[in-house]
Amino acid sequence: METFLVIMIAGIVGLALMAVPIFGRHAHGGAGSHAGLHAGHAGGSVAHAGAHVPVSAGRLRSTGGLLRFTQPRIIFSFAALYGALGYAGGMLSIRPALSALLAILPAIALERLVVNRFWNMLMGFQGQPASPMTDLTFEGATALTEFHNGKGIVQVIRDGRAVQLTAHLTPEQVALPVSVGDKLRIEEVDAAHERVHVTLHGGN
Repeated sequence: METFLVIMIAGIVGLALMAVPIFGRHAHGGAGSHAGLHAGHAGGSVAHAGAHVPVSAGRLRSTGGLLRFTQPRIIFSFAALYGALGYAGGMLSIRPALSALLAILPAIALERLVVNRFWNMLMGFQGQPASPMTDLTFEGATALTEFHNGKGIVQVIRDGRAVQLTAHLTPEQVALPVSVGDKLRIEEVDAAHERVHVTLHGGN
């Protein structure tokens, strides 16, 4: 039973370590999209170069199936499920050797039907690119700090998330006082410097 427990823990830890970077990269969806664009060009070049190599469809399918089961995510998820099922068999007083055999097929089935679908959904979530900053034009913003010399920090909602940006009042309103919580409108977006030009609601 201890062996199954070790296998299960190793699988869970491996999956956790693989999932952490995904959540970390989600905040930089735009950069990921840019990198993905270059990867797509590179992939296209590789595909073009490989187009002159005759490979049968059957061989491609068999190779793809073999490679799938050597992916780290597949190995970790199978290990976690196999270890859990084997450990459960031991708790039911099933002999270790028999538990080891009985756990194989259910672990494969659960990996394909549950874990694989969840992971694909997670990867799809991670791959959604952030909208361009220019989409914030004419959107509302809230002052998080008092403005000094027409400059301060505002909070906006971008892709459903609260984002803080440096804000400058437009030249016509640069002398107006802005307090914490004041509502402003974004008039112009400087995406290169991640800042916005705003006007104060009710200002002249």
